[in-house]
Amino acid sequence: MARKLSTDRPLKTTALSLADARAWRALRKPFRWRLFEAVRASGGISAQDLARRVGITPQLMLYHLQLLEGAGLVVHEVGKRYRGKGGKFRARGERIELSLRTSNARELRRATSILSELDTEAREPDPSSLADATPVRWERLTAAEVRQIQDSLDAVERILAKAASRRAGDGTLPDATHAVSIAIRPAAPSTMPSPAWSSRRSRRGR
Repeated sequence: MARKLSTDRPLKTTALSLADARAWRALRKPFRWRLFEAVRASGGISAQDLARRVGITPQLMLYHLQLLEGAGLVVHEVGKRYRGKGGKFRARGERIELSLRTSNARELRRATSILSELDTEAREPDPSSLADATPVRWERLTAAEVRQIQDSLDAVERILAKAASRRAGDGTLPDATHAVSIAIRPAAPSTMPSPAWSSRRSRRGR
């Protein structure tokens, strides 16, 4: 049975750095982010069972899971109780936190690459419908939750419209202070949910 995330307690975080080669290899593809979430939500699953659900070969699934294991995101449990079935993979946390040094060019390139991959994978056949938005979470939502999010997005649009109206007659042409990217739309049925994640930035050193 899938283990539900509690909404009244902090999520156990797995902290990773984009400077770490193993973390980079594991997380550079969004597919593996969602494999992590599939393992986490299952409470423990074999590579064979997960491969069957996703629709890839067990060998390829094992490759992806071993990359996640190398980054410390999942652990492979083996033993007699699994009777030679290859054991089960379990998540070592419920939330991913990525840290990067904004002064480090390589880490910034890696962060940009990850966001680009997320954007590319999420794009619909008609890119113009996205309004250059970059969704970074896939989630199972109820109709009421979709309405809540849409209401929030409408409120954001009103704020942006108000900000845009201040530009009228402004001869100074001030620089923009923020980039805002928002979107909500149905996902393909085969898309797995995303893990809870956040990023932490530091300006210190290289």
